[in-house]
Amino acid sequence: MLEARARAIRERDRSAFLATTDRSQKRFAVKQRTLFANLSALPIASFDYHTPARGSAEELGAGGETVASSTLTISRQVTEAVQLRRTDRLPVINTLQMTFTRTGADRAWRVSDERPARGSAVFGGVQSRPWGGAALHAVRRGPLLVVVDDAQRELAEDLTALVVRELGATAAVLGVGVRRTLLVDATSSGSSQQSHRRGAARPTGCRYSGWRPQVLRRAHR
Repeated sequence: MLEARARAIRERDRSAFLATTDRSQKRFAVKQRTLFANLSALPIASFDYHTPARGSAEELGAGGETVASSTLTISRQVTEAVQLRRTDRLPVINTLQMTFTRTGADRAWRVSDERPARGSAVFGGVQSRPWGGAALHAVRRGPLLVVVDDAQRELAEDLTALVVRELGATAAVLGVGVRRTLLVDATSSGSSQQSHRRGAARPTGCRYSGWRPQVLRRAHR
């Protein structure tokens, strides 16, 4: 089921993605439609879910949990690996707590809840996952990617121009070439995050969170 869900995201197949969602959970289903739209707006190079698997195929519940055939709901930690084209050199890993429920006439496992897993965030509690919140709007300038809440999309171009100017000015002071392999997360879901560099054994790229589009609005008054 998780492979079908990941494939639907990679192929931008909305119907296939929603088929993996428990649509009886109305609020969650709305959030899932927003999640799919957000991911579809981004240049996804790769997207996968990973979870430990054990037990026979008949015994496996969602995410590799060994469960009795009568079990209706389980909760399991799942890692989400996302690589953005021209921004990330390696996939970015976030750990999610996902709840799976057997629903429908086919009694198939479907996702009925999804949220960041407690105590699993990287870089001192920060997770880089701007697509997991409100509807977003993305602006691409080469490898530079700026994302804002869709409700503030009128500020996106100005913010992008500001980032380009600041990168150029900083490079000039340092006497180095300009590198724009960067994601700037100015969404409400990223506003409480600290600026950080992403990477495991080696950097995957740069991501900065916590930009405040409201600052641009005040400057225009």
